[in-house]
Amino acid sequence: TYDDKGKMGPFDGQLFVGDQGQSKIMRVDLEKIKGRYQGVVFPFREGFMSGILRLNWGADGSMFVGMTSRGWPATGQQLYGLQRLEWNGKMPFEMKTVKAKPDGFEIEFTQPVDEKRARDVNSYEFTSFTYKYGHNYGSPVINQGSCPIRAIEVSADKMKVRLVVDSMRLGYIHEIKAAGVRSADNFALLHNFGYYTLNNFPDGEKLAVTADNKVEKMTMDHQHMDMGKNIKPATAVSVRHLTRQPAEWTKGAEQTISLNPIPGLKYNITAVTVKAGTKVKLTFKNSDDMLHNVVITVPNAADEVGSMALKMGLNGERMSYVPSTPKVLFNTSLLQPGKSETIYFTAPQKAGDYPYECTYPGHYLVMRGIMKVVAK
Repeated sequence: TYDDKGKMGPFDGQLFVGDQGQSKIMRVDLEKIKGRYQGVVFPFREGFMSGILRLNWGADGSMFVGMTSRGWPATGQQLYGLQRLEWNGKMPFEMKTVKAKPDGFEIEFTQPVDEKRARDVNSYEFTSFTYKYGHNYGSPVINQGSCPIRAIEVSADKMKVRLVVDSMRLGYIHEIKAAGVRSADNFALLHNFGYYTLNNFPDGEKLAVTADNKVEKMTMDHQHMDMGKNIKPATAVSVRHLTRQPAEWTKGAEQTISLNPIPGLKYNITAVTVKAGTKVKLTFKNSDDMLHNVVITVPNAADEVGSMALKMGLNGERMSYVPSTPKVLFNTSLLQPGKSETIYFTAPQKAGDYPYECTYPGHYLVMRGIMKVVAK
């Protein structure tokens, strides 16, 4: 018989939402607090062959995923597709859900956690933020603020962690990171972040903060440490995004490149040849209806740089989704539809194939080209 609830192991009863442009599926768990729905969204599965358009349950509880990229491009490169997703019986270590509490959140896991790591305040990071409301395509993260943790309590069965969190805000999205949490068998989370939209605080008893559950002040590990004292002035960073013609270019640019997007998440030019050391003027006009940029990397680094941009999180758009890495040579800003920008750079002296790509999340998989540098 037809089972309209599906069979997805520990995630039975949750909602699954397909993303056409990113060719992936998220999972959502909702709760109703004081008459309004709110809840959390997590990554689930990605890498589908085309843009996800429709999900449906099969008679055996597996999920059928219908896809197309006609009319709107997708990171999955096939024009259309049909794939089947089924629960294989293996239990992943995941955050199963997050529930709001009157003084914070409670995270439920799919496997027992290592108590020491789960009680360590440095295993978590909470941030609240929202978006602009307007007619423009997309929005940068605005009103971003950290949410300090005051207390952590692990349940007796090690399946839940209650956190007392300050500075939570109604109507805001709360990013919940648990990168430091490990399972009792020392496995890292398959997906270590989620986003909870908080509309109302539930009633109920607040967690009493005691000497046992009160957290010590968060310490800086190697991921958060301010390394500024050891960093030399990064003159190359400004050179890679130079929007004014250098004064020493008295005769102007020696070569001009004009790029713009075309349908199918592509640039109008996918290959261009320049001589080593050439003074280049590159103009990118975003004639599309979504955000784009142009990032030129060292040879064979397009996938790595694109993946780094994908992981930039809440700060990504503010930084134009350009990772801080020497593998990025030159870049434009992230441009709104209808905007344009010109950058100036000197082509590398070493001959080779230098990729250029759009590093807006997911676009790098298909929106790219090659700047071929040849010897003079």
